[in-house]
Amino acid sequence: MAAESSDSHPAAPPPTILTRDKQGLSLLSHVTASEVQPVAAVQNVPCSQAKFSPDGSLVAVAAAGGGVRLIHTASGEQRMHMPLEGVQAMAFSPRGSYLQVFQRPTAPAGGGQAESNLTVRRVSDGEVVWRQVQKTFNSSAWPSMQFSADESVACRPVNGEVQLFTGADLAAGVAARLKVPGMTSAQLAPSPPSHIAVFAPEAKE
Repeated sequence: MAAESSDSHPAAPPPTILTRDKQGLSLLSHVTASEVQPVAAVQNVPCSQAKFSPDGSLVAVAAAGGGVRLIHTASGEQRMHMPLEGVQAMAFSPRGSYLQVFQRPTAPAGGGQAESNLTVRRVSDGEVVWRQVQKTFNSSAWPSMQFSADESVACRPVNGEVQLFTGADLAAGVAARLKVPGMTSAQLAPSPPSHIAVFAPEAKE
C-alpha cells in the first residue's frame, strides 16, 4: 500500500497559459513537462489584448473586431460578451468582482456631450456601476480606479485630489475627497485601505 502524502493541501492544478501570436490568442491547459493541451474553444482568437482575473478563472479578451469577451479558462466557455468598441485597456479588481475598461475617446456627434469612456462593470452581469469621461490614457497611472485588496475602498486620483469611493457602492459617487495641491500621482494601500501615498513635486520658489 502506497504511503499517504504528509501534505494535507490538495495538489495545485496544472497551469493555464495564454499565448498570442499573428494568428491570435490561444489558451493552453494541463501544461506539464510532457504535455500541452489546448483549450479547444479558445484557439487563434483575433484580439488586441487580454487580461486574467486575479484567481485565473476568467480571461477578458478585447476582440480585434470589437467587443470584450469573458471566457472561463478551464472550459473555454464564453461567460459574457460586452459590445464595446475601441478598448485600449482593461483591469480586474483585486477580488475579480469588477472589470475596469478604458475606451478610446470619440468626438460627440453634433457637438453634444461626450459619452463616458472609462467604466467599471460588475463581472457577474456586465452592469456598469461607475462611469466617467476621461480624455487621455496614461499607462503608468492605470488602472484609473484603484481598489483595496478587499475591495471595500476605491479611489481615483484626479486634478489635485484623491476621490474616495465605497467599493461596494461605486454608483453612490464620491464619498470623500483628499485635497493635495500639485499632486501628480497617488496609490491606495492594498491593506489597510486607510493609507494613501501621494506625490506632489516640490514647488519652485
